[in-house]
Parts: sequence; structure tokens; C-alpha cells
Amino acid sequence: MEIFEVASGVHHVTASKVNWQLIVDGDAVTVVDAGWPWDYKRIVASLNRIGHTPASVDSVILTHAHVDHIGAAEKLRAKHDIPIRAQEEEEALAMGRILEGMTAGYLIPRLWKPSVFRFATAPISRGGSFSKPLGEVATFKEGIALDTAGRPVPVHVPGHTSGSTAYLLEDRGVLITGDALVTIDLWSNKVGARVMPAQFNHDHDQTIASLDRLRGLQASLIVSGHGPLYEGTPKQAVEEALALL
Repeated sequence: MEIFEVASGVHHVTASKVNWQLIVDGDAVTVVDAGWPWDYKRIVASLNRIGHTPASVDSVILTHAHVDHIGAAEKLRAKHDIPIRAQEEEEALAMGRILEGMTAGYLIPRLWKPSVFRFATAPISRGGSFSKPLGEVATFKEGIALDTAGRPVPVHVPGHTSGSTAYLLEDRGVLITGDALVTIDLWSNKVGARVMPAQFNHDHDQTIASLDRLRGLQASLIVSGHGPLYEGTPKQAVEEALALL
């Protein structure tokens, strides 16, 4: 696990090939995403590393509810009474009422490919088979700053999932994009701003269209759900992603 303070009070954590963020405002912390199901101890450890504990956490806010981002959220909610919050369109996925994501039907015939085999087997070691839907989730609409540490502004970017959400910290110059815009190709490990491969997206065309919602946002750093920090504006990252399509 590695932790980088990418802007004042904004800590980017990378572990288990997935990222989450810790936004600090005084004595309070907002956790953005919750890793894999077996990442609970890592999330607590990441809080400890920056001088906090789960008692400091105002809420966990989700970029989306895939297993590698919602994994430890239910344990954080149940054990520490931490509210879990998500865009209203993500509620059904977060609570397990629907499925949106890559299917076994896509993976199984392609397991002979080393990149697909690695992708398919890696979640086993991270508790992917033990994912629990949320027992409770508080929803919000986009565009209004959330009343949690750092006051992130949610930006609805549907496509990867129906309620996929980015978070803008304009006063800190940071945009958190989840999997709506990432900085690594999960198949090839090539680094650079891009959208997820079509197989990962609930609606690939909508994923691409949603990039326009990021283009005009004011930030100088982008942190995503997968891959390293991107130093540049959302406009630059979007143009780079579109050029790779």
C-alpha cells in the first residue's frame, strides 16, 4: 500500500491494484471508495498512516458500486456506523438489486489469454467472491457540495455504471474520477488517461459521452480508481482519452 498527499489534505491510496482517496478537513475525513472486500484492514491502516481512525470518518462516498470499489464499505458501515453515500442512480447496484459489469460469459471463453486469466483470478485473493451489498445507502443528486469533509461536489458521469460519479475538489485543484476516466489500461498496464475497455462498461457509448461532463471542470490534478496520478487538466485528460479510442 502506498499513500501520496497529492494536494493539501487529499491523500491518494493505491493498494490491491485499486485506489481510494482520503479527504481531510480538520479532524474529519471523507473516504472515497472502499477497495475490495478484504481491504478493510488496509483502509483502517491508511487512515492510521495519516493520523486518523474510523472514528474520524464522516462518510464513505462511492464513485460507483463495483466489487473493487464498494468491497469494505458494508463492514465500515456495520462496524463503525459510517454512512455510505452514492449518486441516486447507483442505489440499486450498491444494494445488490441489479448487476452492471463484466459477465462470466465474457471472461470464461477468453481465460486462455494471460491478461484475462490474471484479471479473472486476481479478485479471488482480495475477497471478490465475498462481496456484500450495502444494507443501507444514503443517496444524493449531483451538483451540490456534499456536507462531508472537503465538501466534494459530485458530478454524474454515467456509463461505467448508471450512477458513476466523479468528485470535484475545486479549492484543492483535484478531480476524483473513479472508473469514468482512469490512468492505466487494465489489460496491457499501459499508463495514460483513457476510458475503461468496453467490456468493463455498462454502456460504453455513454461512458465516452460522459467525458464531456468532465472536460470543463477546473482542476490541475486527476486521481482515478485505477492507475497513477494524472498531472494536467480535465480537458487535457479527456482529449488524451478520446485520442486512444
